[in-house]
Amino acid sequence: MKHNTAEDRHYFADRDVVSVAESASREDRFSYARILRTIGHDLEKYRVVTCDLTLENDLYRVNGRALPAKKARKGLSEWARKFFVKEHDSPHPDSITNRIELRYSMADIRALDAQVRDRRSAAPEVPDPLSISQLLRVIGGFMDKRCDEELLGVSIDDRWVTITHVSRDNRLLKTRHDVEYFYDLWVKMYLQRSNRLSTPPVSGPTICIAGGRLISGVHYLR
Repeated sequence: MKHNTAEDRHYFADRDVVSVAESASREDRFSYARILRTIGHDLEKYRVVTCDLTLENDLYRVNGRALPAKKARKGLSEWARKFFVKEHDSPHPDSITNRIELRYSMADIRALDAQVRDRRSAAPEVPDPLSISQLLRVIGGFMDKRCDEELLGVSIDDRWVTITHVSRDNRLLKTRHDVEYFYDLWVKMYLQRSNRLSTPPVSGPTICIAGGRLISGVHYLR
């Protein structure tokens, strides 16, 4: 399948300030796919459609833009409740800009993951490949395949996804694809998990220019 995918762009730090923090092994922590999918499920609650996600010291911060809230006509009882009952101070999008800022510790993510699993067990359903949770899930899977690389951030802006990460040789990289590229990866993943695909097909080749060296590789979705 031919991907409508922009050329990967890699930018390298001109100062030696990026280092991969020591952390638990992958076996002792959630995969990127599981973490990002869980965060995505929570973002859907706020109707987030675009976002900038950053990761530092196992704390995930999200600056997102949500769809405008539907304005419903409020009755007398609703006005009375809002006047006399103190609302729980939960995050909510700005009423003018529709921006929202959220953050998730690993404890938050584990708790949210348990809630999502309970809901899925109670009411199984086919996931929506166009949802932000599934998009983040496949972005996480993309990073999980890049062994010994550290995720620093993800930016989703309309039809483009930019991933900021650190290579195994300690270079700061930015990889950019259109959303369709990750949709195709999701379809392959779904077919494989459904035992409908015996041999995963290869995606388009990835060309990386790193320090004057040309590296050509082919990625497989396992």
